[in-house]
Amino acid sequence: MEVETPKKIIKFEWLTTYECNLACQGCKVIKMGDVIKPKPFDIKKYEEGLDNLYYFADANFGAFYGAEPTMLGKKNLGDLVELLTKYSKDGKTNTIITNGVILNGDHDYQQYLLDRGMDSITCSVDVIGTDDYDVSSTRKSHTGLELLDSMKQKGIRDTCGVVTMTGANLQYIPDVVQEIHDRGHWVGFDVLHYDQKNGNDMFSSGPSKLSDIMLSRLDRSQIAEVADRLIEMKSNGVRLFPPVSYFEMLKNPKYSVDLNWKCGDGDFPHCITVSPDYRLHPCDCQIGKYTNDFTVFDLPKRWDEYVEAHFKSSAECESGCFWSTHFLACEMVKDYTKDKSDYYSHKEKNGK
Repeated sequence: MEVETPKKIIKFEWLTTYECNLACQGCKVIKMGDVIKPKPFDIKKYEEGLDNLYYFADANFGAFYGAEPTMLGKKNLGDLVELLTKYSKDGKTNTIITNGVILNGDHDYQQYLLDRGMDSITCSVDVIGTDDYDVSSTRKSHTGLELLDSMKQKGIRDTCGVVTMTGANLQYIPDVVQEIHDRGHWVGFDVLHYDQKNGNDMFSSGPSKLSDIMLSRLDRSQIAEVADRLIEMKSNGVRLFPPVSYFEMLKNPKYSVDLNWKCGDGDFPHCITVSPDYRLHPCDCQIGKYTNDFTVFDLPKRWDEYVEAHFKSSAECESGCFWSTHFLACEMVKDYTKDKSDYYSHKEKNGK
């Protein structure tokens, strides 16, 4: 069989399950199980797929989440963590993204994952010290931060708290970022995931459920203040890993509120998303209309065909969104993915 040779992708994201033990206001991912039927967990299938992503497509970094990856069960998650050590030996990196509800406080489970080779853990931390937020997001913020502290104390290499900015937590963002940093963790950053008009969105609950937390043009001045504060914090050494250009973009309503942009053309995908049934999607925002016929097992023999479908699918998004900003969309994204080896794995000393 003739194997096509791709250009290097930056990263991939693998949605391990659509099961979750929380119901965050902005997320509908648990309903995706009615649309995309997950396959039973099969570590051999994972290895075949990961070989294609890490070796054939030459990705440096992979993020594993869901919904909630601990819903795979302790043994299955442990098997996945151990499998990932195969690629770590070749300099490949990864992180497991969890809400922390099952793992937090279960020190035996935490140690079990570390003993299986867990290298990096990421949790969502959207608010700290306030209950003025939706119940699930507040809970995962508190359990996630505690879990990051616990795993760091146990010696894991990398811990990261990801902050998602919304209209409800906008005022708290600098304090949340500072707290995560002060506890010794990296800080990731996203903006509320907006619903795509074409109905193919994989995560967003949609405008009807997001109306009270969506950012609007009335928030422009405060968004700009927060962005400037984060730029200052980054210059002062806060381990905030989106680049300055990302936060400069936040000050433009085109990107932070109106989402009046579209993913553009390119010569290769920066990121590939794998769903729980092994099918491929152009990003973690949308179900790819034209990529739906591809699985992660098809990459070596159908790469050129997949790339064409990848960009054709992205072109049908009716508006931009911030959860796909790692995808090729504008100059900011090119900056965001510039450091192919160390950026997502947090091996840079200051994240600049």
